[in-house]
Amino acid sequence: MSSQYIKNKNCRKRKRNLIEQLKADTGCQDCGTKENLTFHHRNPSTKIDSVSNLVNKNCSVGKLKREIDKCDIICRSCHDGYHNGKK
Repeated sequence: MSSQYIKNKNCRKRKRNLIEQLKADTGCQDCGTKENLTFHHRNPSTKIDSVSNLVNKNCSVGKLKREIDKCDIICRSCHDGYHNGKK
């Protein structure tokens, strides 16, 4: 394995750990559950990419954090409600 591959793998791991810690600390901002959490962009027109895609891409932690700042952490059930016009 190349050193670049290992560096990228470690970076993805740091980004995944950041996301998991944010979710654990925050919980759903609507109902409070800590299960099945996702990131919901408050304004889709400012969305560069999904948070999960940015974790897997070769982008900086700073860029990932800027994208997360555009989001609310909500559970899948509440997220579905936003996209089905129920919230």
